[in-house]
Amino acid sequence: MEGLFYQMHNFENKYQIRVGGKNLKVNFSIGLGDFFNQIFPFLTYQSGDWKMTLIPQIKVLRPENNSFTVLLVTEIQKLNRDGRDFKELSAWVKKVDPKNVRIFAFADSPDDVGEINEAIALIRELGVDYKEKKSHHAGHEDIVQKQIDVQLEDTVGEDAARILTKIAFNYFAKCAIESERRDLLSHPNFQQIKDYVLGRITLPTKKVIVDIAHETDIYDEVVAGGRIPGHRISFVEQDGKLVSRISLIGKRTYIIHLGELPEEYRCENFGSAHFFDPIRHNVLGMTQNPAKWNSGIKIGFSIFNRI
Repeated sequence: MEGLFYQMHNFENKYQIRVGGKNLKVNFSIGLGDFFNQIFPFLTYQSGDWKMTLIPQIKVLRPENNSFTVLLVTEIQKLNRDGRDFKELSAWVKKVDPKNVRIFAFADSPDDVGEINEAIALIRELGVDYKEKKSHHAGHEDIVQKQIDVQLEDTVGEDAARILTKIAFNYFAKCAIESERRDLLSHPNFQQIKDYVLGRITLPTKKVIVDIAHETDIYDEVVAGGRIPGHRISFVEQDGKLVSRISLIGKRTYIIHLGELPEEYRCENFGSAHFFDPIRHNVLGMTQNPAKWNSGIKIGFSIFNRI
């Protein structure tokens, strides 16, 4: 799910977006009928808020694995025709059945076909013998003013669980190393989780990701009544266990059990938390003490950051 919303932000201005697969089913509803529900919506940051925006796109359905790929016309037009990216994209696209291609461009009237013609020319340049069979028109304002409804069905598979656990343990490891407590990483209590991360053993997902929370535990988000787009990670001692919390792009929070925490580390200031801002590309330390907010405190990587 987080990957989908990250794609909708398109922070990196990619020229293709891949959505779906065996672990994710997604449906969009804009309220203008089935045809326009096939548009892949993007989010843009305007006036302090995230708003839906529409980008000229070529949608390629991939029914064999319940997924689709969105090709962004403007970004592909920037590619060097002799470069590897364009050649690899063309090699794949030319194998696509034309009936699985949908083109969405935006104009003020049905007679304004400049963008749609550019998109058609591009898909043909990529090797698809595309012939338009029918078209539909809706005003841009009619679309962007609609309340978009996103319906998701997804599961956390074994690979995703292992990646999340690796992120959690690597963060803990960095904090331990920065605190000159490298020996903690060799403690037998963490051998099982290290073997799991390295793929030496398998564990039931529910034994590693012990819970998934949908509510926030960040004060600023509680006050604002919404989530802040960004990644946050933390670890604390909880009932004698080392527990990490990971939230990607400000969506649900994965609670991960990394192992039993040795007795000597079960102290009041054990723990750490950081926020990763994908918009400004910076990292912010977080504290659980409101008295420290706006105080200019610098929070580095340490296992004793619960201040």
